Amino acid sequence: GHDSKRLGSSWFVESCIVKNQSTGEEYTFSINKWFDEDEDDGKIVREIFVADDTKKISKMSKYTITTMTGDVRGAGTDANIFCTVYGTEGSSDKIDLDAPKIKGFNRGGKDEFSFETVDLGDLRKIRIGHDNKGIGASWFLDKVIIKGSRSGDTWEFPCNNWLDKKKSDGKLVRELE
Repeated sequence: GHDSKRLGSSWFVESCIVKNQSTGEEYTFSINKWFDEDEDDGKIVREIFVADDTKKISKMSKYTITTMTGDVRGAGTDANIFCTVYGTEGSSDKIDLDAPKIKGFNRGGKDEFSFETVDLGDLRKIRIGHDNKGIGASWFLDKVIIKGSRSGDTWEFPCNNWLDKKKSDGKLVRELE
C-alpha cells in the first residue's frame, strides 16, 4: 500500500512477487487492483492471503453487502459505516462501507457494496457500526444481506434497531447473527 499523499500516487498493481531470501523460492500473487482512493474500491492498502504451508494462494471470493436502512423518521445517517464479516473459515478485514463517492444510507434506502477476501465459508455473524460523525449520525438499520458470488449463497442479518448513543440501548456497533 501507500499513504496517497503525493500528487500522482495512483497505482495499479498487476502482481506481486515475494522471494524467500533463504531458499530462493519465488511466489507470485495476482492482484489486478488499483491502490487509489479515487479508483476501483478506493483502497490504498490491501492484504494478500496464503492458504497454508503448501504455499497455494487462498481461494478468493467476492461478496456483496446490502444494507437496508429502516423507514422510520430520522433513520438515515451521515456517519461513516464499517463492517466486519465472520464465517466458519475466518473473518474479513474491517470494511469501510461509506466509500468517498457514495452518498447513501437514506431513510428506507438500500445501499450495496462489494468486497473481495479469502473465502469465509458459511457466514455466521457481522459486526457493523459507525463513527458517530456528522450532523445526522443516528442510524436505524433494518437488516444486512450478504451474497457470496462464488457459492451463490445469501445470508440475512436482521437488526431492526438504532445505532445511536442516545436512542435504544446507546450502541454505535452491533453484532448481528
